[in-house]
Formats: sequence, C-alpha cells, structure tokens
Amino acid sequence: MLRFIRRRLEDRIVASEFCKRKYSALFEHLDNNRDGAIDVDDWHRHADFIQAETGWTADDPRLSSLLEATDAWWGAMQEAFGQTDGSRISKAQFLSFCDDLAEQLRAGGSPPEWAVEMCTRTHQMLDVSGNGVIDPDEYGLWLRAIGSKADPREVFLVLDLDSDGVVDRDEMLVLFRQFLVSEDPVDPGNYLMTGTI
Repeated sequence: MLRFIRRRLEDRIVASEFCKRKYSALFEHLDNNRDGAIDVDDWHRHADFIQAETGWTADDPRLSSLLEATDAWWGAMQEAFGQTDGSRISKAQFLSFCDDLAEQLRAGGSPPEWAVEMCTRTHQMLDVSGNGVIDPDEYGLWLRAIGSKADPREVFLVLDLDSDGVVDRDEMLVLFRQFLVSEDPVDPGNYLMTGTI
C-alpha cells in the first residue's frame, strides 16, 4: 500500500519552480482535452494510442499489462486524495501528488518500497513489448502517445545511462528519482516523462 504525505491543497507545495515546471509539463501532456483536470479517459489515452499503433487486440496480454500499470498509477493518485469513484485530478492535486512523492524520496534517502513500485509501474507502462527493457521505439511511442513534440531518439540517448541501447529497471529508478527531485537541468531524468523540461 502506498503511503502519502497528506496535506491540504491550500498548503504551500514545497517543490522548486524547476520541479513544478516539470510536473506541470507532464500534467499538460496528460490533460488531453485541456479542461484543467485529468480524468480516467485522459489517463488511458496513451494506452489507447499504443493499442492503435501496435494493432493489439483487446485480449492481448501486452495490452493487459499496460492497462494494469496505467490503472495502478491512476489508483495511487485516486487513493492519495481519498477518491474512489474515478473522480478527476486537478492540476493542483497532480502537482501535490508529485511533490509528495518527491518529498518522501528526499526524506528517505534510498527509495522506499512504494517509490520502487511506482517506478516499476512507470517502467512497465513504457516497456510496450514486455521484455523488461525500454528501447528507443517504445520511448518514442510513449512520447507520441502523450503528444510530445520532443525527438525521441535524441532524448533516448540522454536517458540511456549506460549507453547499451535500452533503459532497464535500474536505470529507470535513477531516472524516475531525478524526474521527481532533481534541481539540476542537466540530469537525464528531467526528460523522462515528456522528453522536455
């Protein structure tokens, strides 16, 4: 079970302007209909896009795996705000959620179990083939699915920390942490979720 720092939305978000910019960029990419909130349809848009691009049928186990990872993320956000009815997540809530994750990572030193789980789910969402690693084509599919204009091949060269042509789970853990907590614009993880800062 994930544990989140519970704070009211009126409370100040601790994240720096740099981190807020990263979180906001991800929110904007996920808010498909641009109505200022993410609903379950917005959240599943990338899975629908990937299904259409790959030609997967509804009973394909790869689609099931992708939807499982997507639903786990959605469920974690819903749980963080005490929502069980599939309610929408506002931008303020999304920023608060990301900020809570970052604060817990900063406070704990090594990633706690819940952070490793979220990282694993992120890796699972991007690993479209299910072979345990993310390749440039899979990353490019993710960027197109969320509407990013970033060049996936160029960004992937930055994300591939050991230059072996793929991003494995260990690299993902480093990148995911950097996305959430890094204040240094040159850290590769800043580009993970949207391809841009």
